[in-house]
Amino acid sequence: MSVLLRPRSLWPLVGKELIEQAARPRTYVMRTIYAGMLFTAFLIVFFIWRQSGGFDPMRVIGRGGALFKYIVFFQFIGIFLFLPAMMCSAITAEKERDSLALLLLTDMTPRQIIREKYVGRLVPMFIYLFLSMPLMALAYAMGGLAAGEIATAAYFLFLTCAQVGAISLMCSAYARTTVG
Repeated sequence: MSVLLRPRSLWPLVGKELIEQAARPRTYVMRTIYAGMLFTAFLIVFFIWRQSGGFDPMRVIGRGGALFKYIVFFQFIGIFLFLPAMMCSAITAEKERDSLALLLLTDMTPRQIIREKYVGRLVPMFIYLFLSMPLMALAYAMGGLAAGEIATAAYFLFLTCAQVGAISLMCSAYARTTVG
């Protein structure tokens, strides 16, 4: 009888976090709300421009840069609204379920636990950021926007996610309960 050994994952807690989040209906509700808010804001800005310029499609050519700035602005608002809500229960949920002691008994160091909780909660936010890619492509196709501006905006969006996520995770580790 042969025993099949499963290879050990390099990031086991990240996988656990992502599976737990995928099992919650709240995850999909938040994604829908985020995408709805982003696309609604885009449509509002686009239709305001269309009404001011009439039905001439040539009037919107070259205005992609301004549209892109609106998209990035709404992405920053989304980061500040949604990421703390997603990250605030990373450690406190383990405390409330009394499973933090079990995590500390594993062969993972506290630093690894924090790092994997951090990454496991940032991945869904990065997915939210990727939701805006079709809108950014449309803004780029309209003109008035350089590829370097897109790269710079992506860098600052990801940097903001990292910073807001780190602060939120710190608050989660400091608080006794998620509400606290």
